Amino acid sequence: MASFKWWYKTDFLSEQESDYFREYLKANKNNNIHDHVKQGRRKKCDVYISRILDIRSSANMDVLFKRLEYLVTHANYRQFAVDIYPLNNYSNVFLQEYKATNSGHYSYHHDAEQDDIAGDIKLSCIINVSDKKYSGGEFMLFDGQEIEIPELNHKGSLLIFPGNICHSVKPVKKGTRSSAIIWFMGPRWR
Repeated sequence: MASFKWWYKTDFLSEQESDYFREYLKANKNNNIHDHVKQGRRKKCDVYISRILDIRSSANMDVLFKRLEYLVTHANYRQFAVDIYPLNNYSNVFLQEYKATNSGHYSYHHDAEQDDIAGDIKLSCIINVSDKKYSGGEFMLFDGQEIEIPELNHKGSLLIFPGNICHSVKPVKKGTRSSAIIWFMGPRWR
């Protein structure tokens, strides 16, 4: 389904695929890469980052990323019409975990950095890979007003939106919210 500003698919991953994806990202994290969003003390989530090169060493992950690229290419053609590169060895996948024990949340920000020589973040993709149900942790977009995207609360659901749209995650009240984040880069904005 789509709206003017975002595209979602509630059953992108099965429950087993979601669990596999989450655990694979945790096992293959890269301790040398850090979340570069400058939020100081306001960001409260654990971030694990993996390189796609490592992820594609698994046949299961290669199949998953081919499905993801196909869906993002389709959504981009139908909805966004931006120039994007395919995922490659320099792409990153982020696993973000928000825990109720510290009211895990992420303040409003946008992903579209414009200081990367290789290009700009054109589309952001979020996949809910949470282990169990959680409460709170609502994903919000800001377009003159706060807009909740409740479809992202379902395990295995996928959300695609332009990287320059402000978004946040409200505090988790119970359990742990886990999300895989994949950015699709493209040529510099002109």
